[in-house]
Amino acid sequence: MSTRPFAALASRSKNVKNHFRGLRSDVDPEDDDDGLTEQRLEQWRPFSQNPFISPDLGLFPESNRPQTLVGDVGDTEEKDLEKPEMKRASTDVSQRHSAPLPSIITHAGPTWVNLFYDLAWTASFASLTQNGQLNEPWDTVSYIAFFLVVWWLWASQTLYNVHFYTNDWLHLLLIFLQLIIFGLLAATTRGYDVTAYIMHSPGISTLKSNLTIADMVDPDQYQADRLAEYSLRVIALTLAISYDVTAYIRHSPGITKLDPQSTIDDMFDPDRYRADRVADYSLKCIALTLAISRTLLWAQHLRVFVYAKSTARKQNLVVPWKLFVLPIGLSISNALFWAAMAVNFSSKGKDIRGAILKFVFWGVGLLLEVLLHLFMEYLNWQPTGSGPVKAPDSPDNVPQGAQQQPESLKTPSPSPAPVLTPQRQFLPVPQSNVNLRDRLEGITTVILGEGINGIAGTLYAVISAPGLGGPVAINIICAAVIVYFLAYIYFEVPTGRRDPKGSKLRQMVWLLLHFPFMLSIILLLLGVKNQFLLTSYLSTAGKTFQRFDEVMSAQNLYLDDPESARNLPMKNFLLKRGLEWAKEFGALNKSVTDNGTIPLAEVSDDKFFRDVGIWSNQISLKIMVNLYEAFMGGREKIDSEAQTMIDQYYNNDVLAFEDWHQQHELASSYHYQTILTKLLEPSLLGARYITGFAAIILISLGIMNRVHSKPRDRFQWGIIFTRFAMGFTLLLLLLLNIGRYQSLWIYEGQEGQQAGVFLWIWAWWVLPTVTLAYAAEFVIEADALELV
Repeated sequence: MSTRPFAALASRSKNVKNHFRGLRSDVDPEDDDDGLTEQRLEQWRPFSQNPFISPDLGLFPESNRPQTLVGDVGDTEEKDLEKPEMKRASTDVSQRHSAPLPSIITHAGPTWVNLFYDLAWTASFASLTQNGQLNEPWDTVSYIAFFLVVWWLWASQTLYNVHFYTNDWLHLLLIFLQLIIFGLLAATTRGYDVTAYIMHSPGISTLKSNLTIADMVDPDQYQADRLAEYSLRVIALTLAISYDVTAYIRHSPGITKLDPQSTIDDMFDPDRYRADRVADYSLKCIALTLAISRTLLWAQHLRVFVYAKSTARKQNLVVPWKLFVLPIGLSISNALFWAAMAVNFSSKGKDIRGAILKFVFWGVGLLLEVLLHLFMEYLNWQPTGSGPVKAPDSPDNVPQGAQQQPESLKTPSPSPAPVLTPQRQFLPVPQSNVNLRDRLEGITTVILGEGINGIAGTLYAVISAPGLGGPVAINIICAAVIVYFLAYIYFEVPTGRRDPKGSKLRQMVWLLLHFPFMLSIILLLLGVKNQFLLTSYLSTAGKTFQRFDEVMSAQNLYLDDPESARNLPMKNFLLKRGLEWAKEFGALNKSVTDNGTIPLAEVSDDKFFRDVGIWSNQISLKIMVNLYEAFMGGREKIDSEAQTMIDQYYNNDVLAFEDWHQQHELASSYHYQTILTKLLEPSLLGARYITGFAAIILISLGIMNRVHSKPRDRFQWGIIFTRFAMGFTLLLLLLLNIGRYQSLWIYEGQEGQQAGVFLWIWAWWVLPTVTLAYAAEFVIEADALELV
């Protein structure tokens, strides 16, 4: 009988077992060829882990797991770690008598947590960048204040993670809670206005304190008030969201002036009421989220302090003074943030004094936190070590029970053997796998990506717009080059891919220097987007009206000819610009004939030319407004004040007639130009300061390179000097803002007295100038590297 069937059956049985191999097996610590054991160690996590205890035996039960202290690595030992360990026995006395340091254990955690946290953090200020309109300097102040708070939320949490992060469920839970906080901040950015309740009430330009719904009639003011209030509430909670800094300080939400006595009973405008509600709720939400986020940070440091005291007591160690700073100091700053929240939720939050007081609480609390972190890094963490070496030249150093011999019987010795005087040791430094340089590089990449996203989001509107002007293609190239060189200049630095050297305080300063750098990147890329849109808009508008005149001149149009209302070239031209030729032609006919009450033949020449002039100005504004909506992202990008001016110009023929008939002293005084200036305020403001942000980036990078580490070659010194030089050169371009006529519109012959920035805009040279400056810096640094 053949045994082949039995062999085949055994083989199949073996294969089946191989498929289920390891089903009941534990992890083998000895089998780590493919990193399986390390992966399991990272995936296993307790609810809360002592940062001063080694987690390297995490697979074992808690009761059987040895508690290994974490070793300390001082700043001066950075180079020693890179040297190979000595294999030969040492005869040094200090080597024989000092206990070896514990092994260096890092508390590793999943890298996706940090990336996910960074992305959520970016969403909080990205929402304000996309929704906010930086129409005036106070809007920029609001954004800077918002970003400062949000950035410090990220920086303070990063500093904690660098020192004390452990791979446990508690930290994952805290990260999750902070994601909710960032989400709340992102959701309330529409109501962020620093001046709300300080300079004006939400929805109006004046300040009215204690505004309630009974005082409001305008729905827009109510919505503005609600948005401002809710945003401020969120700020107090996280000190990070979207609100107007000047709300309730310089103006009331929804209006442009300060109305200190306004309550809802005084409101009749729905827009003002809406602005007041939004401002109120946003500020309350912000205040609450800010306070909660600060409490979470304080709780994390308090947890570390409790673990430190517990470990030190069990191991007979001393807790460094460094660990006392933040648990005690953050309790004070937390009280300030909660006080700011209380002000926001009280009736005082809407008067000038209360609106200012909340910013005082936030400012002092934020400054206190920064100073506390600087002081903590300034203090030395005493390394684990033994006491000083002393020679046994006194009876106190002779071992107990040893007999002292007479002088003549003593054996001569070349040198007395020193002994160590035991002293209490300090708690060792915990190590985390979170690297400060990696975190900063990661967040910079995310910020650059957000800038690219903002610029790319405008491409569709620009490309789809009718009658594109010639500078559009050049601006697309310039925007791409600027972003690329920003990334290159930051990452390809002389100190790139190397951690900062020196003391912990120096590393803290290096971190703080990233704030103006990152803020300037965001504002620069926002300015690049605005200049890209401004240049595209103005060049396209110029080409559009040139083509409009050509089409109109080529047609034989008559008001009493029905075929003129169906003129195909005019219909197609206006259709591409969002207008109906038949409707506009009919409106002109009704205006000239007074709705058909006057025969066309009896219309006087003065009336005819006056009505045609009014119609021409109005249809020109309609074309400009439609182009603005096409480029800038829809009608919602037009603020309520500008929309009111536009509607009045359409419906009030007197305004258009004054523009057609009267001669103003200033070209910018015409109603038509005033409306366009109001629409283009954000882009015009950005053009004034875009070179300043580009300069701050280069100057900040130069300072950061110097603080990172002491330059050791001419290449690093050269890069630092060239970045300073190029930065200050760009700052000189701010002098273009000097001039008699501070407007985009002037009469012919006044170019010599117009501020240079507007000549710069009309020449389409804003983005090419910044591009050439960064390209020159790139070439200089690349050539300097070749010469090394």
